[in-house]
Amino acid sequence: MRLWITRSEPGASRHAAALSEAGFPCLVHSVLAIEPLAAPAPKGTFQRLIFVSEHAVRRGLPRLRAAMPDLILPEPAYCLAIGPRTAAVLAAAGLNPAAREESASAGAARSDSEALLAHPLLAEVLGLRILLVAGEGGRSLIEDSLRARGAEVERFECYRRVPRLEPLPSGAAHRIEAIVVASGEALPAIRNLWRQAGGADDVWLLVPSTRVAAQALAQGFVNVHDCGAAEVSAVLRALREVKHAGSE
Repeated sequence: MRLWITRSEPGASRHAAALSEAGFPCLVHSVLAIEPLAAPAPKGTFQRLIFVSEHAVRRGLPRLRAAMPDLILPEPAYCLAIGPRTAAVLAAAGLNPAAREESASAGAARSDSEALLAHPLLAEVLGLRILLVAGEGGRSLIEDSLRARGAEVERFECYRRVPRLEPLPSGAAHRIEAIVVASGEALPAIRNLWRQAGGADDVWLLVPSTRVAAQALAQGFVNVHDCGAAEVSAVLRALREVKHAGSE
């Protein structure tokens, strides 16, 4: 089963290497690129720091450290991350062990905003100042929910996703059997490039959540499989389920 990996780098090549090693050859063709934003980093004291992606860590953390030198001291705040990859990048950046432990445990079974909001460190946040490090736009679920719980939430947008308009290689649409989707933001670009290449709407789409699955169906795709997360392990599990269903 040949896959089209659509996510942005560096995750695209990393996922493709793991999936290819598992027996699924991949075409890496990102539909979104990451651009830094020049918004000033916030200053002051926060009791929680939330990173929504590895891009948020790579683009935002150096600027936060420049604005808040105490960030690298023991327990300046509890740091949380959406998904194990973001948590691993946060840990590799050198935050204190307590922050790494909490981040790695957030959303162990799932890797989305809903799982993060269920974390014990976000259960009682009345009066706390929380910083959300994220990209431009995207969902407002986290900040809306935390504000409803009584927290003061500030959003630091340190990057944005922009569409890449480079067409798929000639003939690629006739070889690709499944498209791996990392986010709902990528769907319009995926749809446009796929149809420009002559791809059929019944190709398998492997998506990270029920929300993105609904978006994919609304855009005309027919075979959509919810992986439950964007990590490689979730995609591999979904691929085996799709292959098994196809062999019955």
